[in-house]
Amino acid sequence: EWSVEEIIAMQFAYVKPLAESLAEEKVQDVIVTVPPFYSQFERDAVADAIEISGLRTLALINDGTAVAVNYAMTRT
Repeated sequence: EWSVEEIIAMQFAYVKPLAESLAEEKVQDVIVTVPPFYSQFERDAVADAIEISGLRTLALINDGTAVAVNYAMTRT
């Protein structure tokens, strides 16, 4: 039986080669969005899953913040 962190790590491990093929470079560092209602315990579980998958967490940010940053970077 797998823990929740291990299952999420499997998802990150699946996404890593997809991101590498799209970016055409190695992906090791990630910034991941999480819902704003996640507790610190849930955020720690996501960070653990990222580590298990072989990636390095740069930051965990709220999904609303990610939308705002994307808008600010892509508007003309």
